[in-house]
Amino acid sequence: MAAVVTEQLNSRTGDATKRTLKYKVFAAESEQDAIDAVSAVVPETYQGLVISGISVETIRWDGDVPPASAANNIHDCEVNYVQLQSGSPLGGGTSASYSFAYQTPSAHIITSLESIARYGVDDAGNLLDPEIPAELAKIPPMHGAINVRGQGANAKAEGVTLPVPSPTNIWTFSAPGGHFTEGYQRGVESIMGSTNKFDFKGRPAGSLLFVSCRGGIGADGTLNVEFGMAYSENKKDIQIGPTITGVAKRGWEYLWVLYQPDPDDGSSHIVQIPKAVYVERVFEEADFNLLGF
Repeated sequence: MAAVVTEQLNSRTGDATKRTLKYKVFAAESEQDAIDAVSAVVPETYQGLVISGISVETIRWDGDVPPASAANNIHDCEVNYVQLQSGSPLGGGTSASYSFAYQTPSAHIITSLESIARYGVDDAGNLLDPEIPAELAKIPPMHGAINVRGQGANAKAEGVTLPVPSPTNIWTFSAPGGHFTEGYQRGVESIMGSTNKFDFKGRPAGSLLFVSCRGGIGADGTLNVEFGMAYSENKKDIQIGPTITGVAKRGWEYLWVLYQPDPDDGSSHIVQIPKAVYVERVFEEADFNLLGF
């Protein structure tokens, strides 16, 4: 079912320099899906103003646990318009420079881009082998939902806020400014916040996150640019609790644990023990070799 976009009543606020239009989006499969649906229908300009950004807030989410359905999802979107500044206060003969700074954005997500693996135990606490289809079927699939809490009709995916880590590996270059073309900048923007799909600079696939690119072109035309990556080790044979072993995940994949209540022998307390472990891909992948260094 395609997302449906409707403008809210009395949604148009602002003045001659800035305006906000508010929309409700029904049946979007994700916050990005809601933004895309709004982008497809709103005007690029409004009363002489241009779009500066679209924000989104999840109002209702029913499509995160099986049986997955986005039909009842509701999002609120705000489209912000600002005045386009024309002309320039700079006269002829001035010395101009250009700087840029790209950084991985933060986001709270409910579902992953891809479910990589799941591990778990049966009702008797015996480790299940995910390589055997009959045993894998005993581990409940979550269809990409992240951090599911509760059971049955009360189950809800809490999601996760993606980290914005500091770079651990930085490469710095100087070159003629003409090398940093508009097309190259768009390419950098498009893979910001992605992980390395292939091995890069001796680091295995999935272990690097492209977190920053900053620099500038000086008045003499020289480009100075710095690429920042954050490294997280790929791991295998991770143990979760006393019984779930052999868990493997790439550095920037996300691991979460589904717990179940279990009476604590010899006391009246109920403890939570790991029932299943899920590994999810939460970042886009890109070929970092296209950066050209």
